[in-house]
Formats: sequence, structure tokens, C-alpha cells
Amino acid sequence: MIGRILCLFLILLINSSFTDFPTNVNPAKFVLDAMIKAIDKHNEFSYYVTSEERIDGELSNSTAFFKYQFKPRKIYMKVVKPDEGVEILFGDDMYDGDALVNPNGFPYVNLSLNPEGWIMRKDHHNSLHDAGFHFICKVLEQSMQAVGDNFDKYFKYRGDTVVNGKRCFHVEIDVFDFKYFDYKVKGKENILDISDRLWLNDYLIVDKNKDVDDFDDVEEGKVIKLPSAYARRIVIFIDSKTSFPIIEEIQDELGVYERYSFSKIVPSPGFTDEDFDEDNDAYGF
Repeated sequence: MIGRILCLFLILLINSSFTDFPTNVNPAKFVLDAMIKAIDKHNEFSYYVTSEERIDGELSNSTAFFKYQFKPRKIYMKVVKPDEGVEILFGDDMYDGDALVNPNGFPYVNLSLNPEGWIMRKDHHNSLHDAGFHFICKVLEQSMQAVGDNFDKYFKYRGDTVVNGKRCFHVEIDVFDFKYFDYKVKGKENILDISDRLWLNDYLIVDKNKDVDDFDDVEEGKVIKLPSAYARRIVIFIDSKTSFPIIEEIQDELGVYERYSFSKIVPSPGFTDEDFDEDNDAYGF
């Protein structure tokens, strides 16, 4: 009986620690600031990510292993499923800006592809430029800046919960006034230019404009629909011990648009040049 009471006391003590935030700070801001700070401490990460992305109305599912260096940007990616064994190498100062792709099958030769091109992006919401944890930090920082003094209206702390055996903080950015508006394309800009400048989800823009087939399928004077924010809702589950995100979920007005679940996160693994070398004996290029 004493043992059961002691266990109950410890559980209550642990749970209480997750809501012990400074009284003068929105808990969502406290948690997100801690996450951004924790990520900024590291220039390198390795991790597995399971991606669920809405393609043609259905949620696709894939898993990949990443070696990621933020500055200078270098990425090694190996698909676990569904296209097992496909490998990608990419870096800002590698392959003239292209990505080197080992398709692990037909056409049985390495390919050099534009990481922002529709061939690589058609079935994937995000480009290699958006890989890693620093991208979501930038999205959040831009969102905080956009709402200004209205932070408390949009950013909500939803408490703590357990995700994949880890105690996590649950934070939501609820853009309750999310909408689409008409935008007239200027000059020679394309969807990528527009999304980069306004911090919008480029794939979502293509998705919501049925007469736009890819990122370049616009011309000056064309009127397209743009979302008023990056997402209708952003949901993040953050590991309370490491402050790293475990799940990032992006929703549009229909529900889940993309969800990324991270596991086996290793910060600052100590990469060498060999980790981003196509001649690495462990790789199949």
C-alpha cells in the first residue's frame, strides 16, 4: 500500500513539473523559445523521419534516414520505405546546386536533379532546402513576428503528454482567421519566389490552384489563390528533456496536410567529409 502511494506521489510530482512555467510568460512561447535555442546549439543532426503527406487527396507514407548539416548545408538521405535503398546527396557547394540521386534501380545510374524541381518534388511536399529542424524554427520565428502583440491569440500550450514513450509538451499555432486571397503574379516570379518571400507553404499553393501544375506554371498577371499563413494550424510535440520536436503536424482547412515524426535523433554526431562523400564505402552511389 505504501509503495502504491509513493508511486502515485512520484507521478504527481513528475506531472506537476511539466506545467511549472514562469507566470509572466505564455507557456507556448517558453516551450518554443527553448526548442529554438536547443536546435540552434547544434549544426549537425542525424535522425529518422516518417513523413505523411497529402498527395492527390490521400496521405502518403515514407520513412528515411538523414545526416544533416546546417551550415554549410550538406545532406545525406537514405530511404527506408517505400523505395528502400534510394540515396540522395546534396549540399550548397556540391554538384552545382543539384542533388545526386542513387535510384537503387532503373535507370541504374546516378542522377543529377534540381532539388526544387517538380521531378523531385512531385510526390514530396518539402525540398532538401527545408530538411532538418532549423526550417521549422524559421517558420515559427516568422509566425511569431507576424502576429506581434497578438501572440496569445494564436499560440496555445495544450499541456503535456506521452509520445513514443517520451514526455512531450504539446503546442499549437491556431490560425483561426486562416483564409485564401487573390494574388496577381508579378514579373518573372514563380511559386517558389512567392512562397519564400511571404513564408508560405509552396506545395500548398500549387495544391490549391487547380490550374497550376508545378512551381513554374505561372506568368505575370496570372491571379492565383494564396493562403494567409503557412498553415491553418501547426501542431508540435516537443521532447521535454531535449527540447527537440518529436512530431510536427501541418494542417490546412481540411485537416492534416503533412505530419513528420522524428526518432533516434542524435545532435552533433561529429560528421566528417566522408559522411557527405559519394565514394563512402557504406553508400551505393
